[in-house]
This record gives sequence, C-alpha cells and structure tokens, in this order.
Amino acid sequence: MSARQDTISVVIAAYNRGPKIADTLNSVLSQSTQANEILVVDDGSTDDTVPFIREYYPQVRLVEAKHGGQSAARNRGAQKASSDTIIFLDSDDLMRPNAIKTILELIRRFPEAHAVFTDHGYVNHQSGATLDNHHSQLPQFSRFGLVAPVRSDELGRVYDRRLYYQLLRGNILQQPWTTRRSSFLRLGGFSEDLRNNEDWDLYLRIAYTYPVVVSDCVLSTHVVESERDHVHLSAGQDEMNMLILQRHSKARCWANLWAQVPIRQKLGLYYKAFGDQECAKGNLALATREYFRSFRQWPFDRVVVARLLMWSLRLLGPQHYANR
Repeated sequence: MSARQDTISVVIAAYNRGPKIADTLNSVLSQSTQANEILVVDDGSTDDTVPFIREYYPQVRLVEAKHGGQSAARNRGAQKASSDTIIFLDSDDLMRPNAIKTILELIRRFPEAHAVFTDHGYVNHQSGATLDNHHSQLPQFSRFGLVAPVRSDELGRVYDRRLYYQLLRGNILQQPWTTRRSSFLRLGGFSEDLRNNEDWDLYLRIAYTYPVVVSDCVLSTHVVESERDHVHLSAGQDEMNMLILQRHSKARCWANLWAQVPIRQKLGLYYKAFGDQECAKGNLALATREYFRSFRQWPFDRVVVARLLMWSLRLLGPQHYANR
C-alpha cells in the first residue's frame, strides 16, 4: 500500500463503553500478528471509559475528543494514526485471532488495492440471532457475482469501479475494513453530517476512486447487545440513504448513466414507499405528491404510473366528460 505497508494502526471509536470495551481490546491484543498501534478515540464519554482504558490498557493509545459522533471520532483517529495502513473496528466488534495476519497477506497479494474488505459474523444477544457470515448466507451478497473482478486468487479478489455501480443498489461491504490512511484523508474521511450509513457513503466514494480487494474470510464478529442499537441505526435511515444517493447523483454527471440509472431507481422506490405509507393512512394528496416524485425519477415504477393515472381519472370524474 505504501512504503509503510507492513505497519498497522487499529482505530476504534468509543462512546460510553466503559469496561465493555475490554472484549474488543482483548480481541485486538490477542492477534497472532500484533498491530503496531491500537488507537482508541473517546468521543466525549461521560462514563468511566477513559479511566478504565488508562488503568487497564496502558499499551493502548488514547485520544480524547469532544462528542461529535462516530464519524468525527473515526476521522480524528485516522488523522492521529502513526501508520499509513488503518483498520477501523467498532467498539462492540471482536476480531478473530488471525484477522491482522490475513489483512496483511491480502495487502501483500494485492498491492494495487487502496482498501481491504472482509466478512464478519453476527451475534444478537437480545434476540438470540446469529450469523456465521454474510457473503454466503444473505442473498444480497450474491451481487458480488454480477461484477467481474480484475484479478483474484483463493484469498481475495480485486474490483475496479464496476463494483461502485453495484454498491449504489445497496451496501455489500463489511467490517473490519482496512484503508490507506493517505487515500482515506484524500477523500475527506467519513461525512460527519450523516447520522447513519456513513460507512456506505464512504465505501461508495472509495470504490468509485480506487481499486479495492474483497475477501470472503470472516475476520470479526459484530455483537448487538440490545435492540436499542437497531432502533438508533434505523431512525431516519431512509432519509440518510436518499441524501447519500442525491449527493452521488450530483457528483456523477448525466453522461455516467451506469451511475444515474441505479441511483434514480432507488430514489424512485423510496418516494414510492413514502407514497404507499401516506396512501395507507388515507392521505391521498400527500401520497400523490410522493408518487409524482417517484415518477420523475426515470426509469419510473409502473405501479406508480398506474396509480397516478387511476387517481387522475378519478379526479376528472364523469363531470369532466359531461362538460365536454
């Protein structure tokens, strides 16, 4: 990745994790290949996160910041990291023992890639749901098969910009993920004004600009401790997704139809969903407005067209024809 490609900084953004962050830190410290630096950015915690890390993990580099959200904390970590290769890890994720070793091997095999994405498992302590991996168990990840890699081996595969067009239809890249620090900073890091799905936005920008390598290796476990985590992530998620798509539509000129078609299709589906919600409530005026917005996002949904025509004829009614 660079002259310092063999050095790794693991960046962890933390907020009010307290002693619960110990599991994440222990998973990094127990790697078969050690990171050169473990950097925790405390996002203005009001609990005992900072004193806990200072007392029990003196080998961890701690950066304290004002509360600005996870994106701001991650960006701060990237700015402060001493290695040019950064692994971003959430403070409730657990690294598998060979994670760093595998990532370094992927970097060695695919030096043209500016970012490395792998797979992870999932454990929900509240619902009891588990998932061994995403790439082989969830149907949306079959979209990888629609994109021909530039080159591949048994460990991973490199994609060019063609992966970006599939990502516009929905995120299929997972954590832990690795990036060149210089490339991350050049792209401006995470968008700090996005309340959620900031990772999808950044992955889109990375995949559009640089080659990336994807591996099916499961290198971490994402742990959901309570349903509150899901509620937080889902609040306003559709609006954030639409904002991301609108930004990418503006950034990609109309000459790039490969980008505009999936962007406008997804925006049209969001407007249709909003129209369906208003229709179910009996708010036909608001539903019509949302359906019309969906209709404008060519290529439009035929259900939207049918409903707009039906309602237009209903508004005209028999009286219209009687006056002709």
